[in-house]
Amino acid sequence: MKISKYNIVIPTLEEDILYNCRTDVMVQVNERLMQLYQKYEQAPEEIGKIAPPFYEYLCNNGFIVEQQIDETELIIGRWVKEDTESKNLNITVNPTMNCNLKCWYCYEKHRRSSYMKPNTIHALVEYLKKQIHEKKYQQINLSFFGGEPLLYFQQTVRPFLDELEKIKSNEVKFSIHFTTNATLLTPEIFDYLRPWKPDFQITLDGDEFIHNLVKKLGSGKRSAYQIVISRIKMIAEHHQHVLIRLNYTAKTLERFINILDDLKSIPDEEKQHCNISFHRIWQDNKIPDFELRESLQKIEDAFRKEHFFVDSQTSRVIDRCYADKENSIVINYDGAVYKCTARDFNAKNREGQLLSDGGVEWNARHEQRQLIRYGNDTCKACILFAICHGGCSQTKLETEVQEGGCLKGFTNEDKIDYIRKRIEDLYNEHKTNR
Repeated sequence: MKISKYNIVIPTLEEDILYNCRTDVMVQVNERLMQLYQKYEQAPEEIGKIAPPFYEYLCNNGFIVEQQIDETELIIGRWVKEDTESKNLNITVNPTMNCNLKCWYCYEKHRRSSYMKPNTIHALVEYLKKQIHEKKYQQINLSFFGGEPLLYFQQTVRPFLDELEKIKSNEVKFSIHFTTNATLLTPEIFDYLRPWKPDFQITLDGDEFIHNLVKKLGSGKRSAYQIVISRIKMIAEHHQHVLIRLNYTAKTLERFINILDDLKSIPDEEKQHCNISFHRIWQDNKIPDFELRESLQKIEDAFRKEHFFVDSQTSRVIDRCYADKENSIVINYDGAVYKCTARDFNAKNREGQLLSDGGVEWNARHEQRQLIRYGNDTCKACILFAICHGGCSQTKLETEVQEGGCLKGFTNEDKIDYIRKRIEDLYNEHKTNR
């Protein structure tokens, strides 16, 4: 037996914490057991002779492994299994790259008259027919993105869903999701979508004054902010899920507390269908995040006190990026196929083309992504490999580093801080679930 190479001891004022980055398990260890662990790191079987329950726990949770085990291959094997055995297919569909608003921070280029034509809708339906026929997946998740996916709803989304209704199979479940600014989400559109039980991601950029500065509907038109608030309440009232994404800057953060006054009247039974998620606008980087952390924490806690579920912005997400997974695909309005939604949808980033018969013709860029998605030798040798992955495959495609260098530029101190934050997340999850 041997001590896992992914173990790390984090000293605290009370009991030290032992954490394993591969299994994502932490345990508080008293002084006597920690001394025992450190004394026999080179001969862990001795721990079993002195403290059998402690030894059994360490073995069962990956802190101690068999001598011949290659733990790095265990991590990669788990990812390969996720890719080859997943029963869910995730498809992001861009019905258009145009939008009815012009948010200053949006990285997408508005393309007028760009919307999915009937031939592309047909090809997409044919693609889904193939997936249903092959019976590889038990669920297909359709996420409408863009652009504003509701902009040409009657020409794109509605005819597509009408065709999809004709080919649905009892053997495959469908779910649909919309990332939308909600200004075009009329009650009529919502009523049409309700049989599909959709969920939504809707953005607020601040309180009413700030949000309406960012999302301008034009003079004489209704407040964009009031439309969004009413749509959030409409969705929650019908017990559909809505992720309320709060996009803040250092200057606007304090004003987000005002949004709570407009949302807290939602009944508690309906609040369980609302998730709150704070995100700093990426162009706003003059003031470091740590200087805003206290203010952000206070506002997050205020939402929690009103019984909203809040995704902490500072959490270390250890799941792999959707773009790294084989069961994830992005189909643009013109039939171009991508893997990542956080880059321009242009020829440079394109990875394939949807064919009229429902097939996909992949290109060399996609093949390159497949080769590097599980990390380089430096990543595989790093203690963070299982929880950091060296970043997503998009980062790996775009980043050039010297041999032995870190794709994320982490120092040893950064790695320790990363692990500390993950331990804090686990502790908070444990408190929430008790």
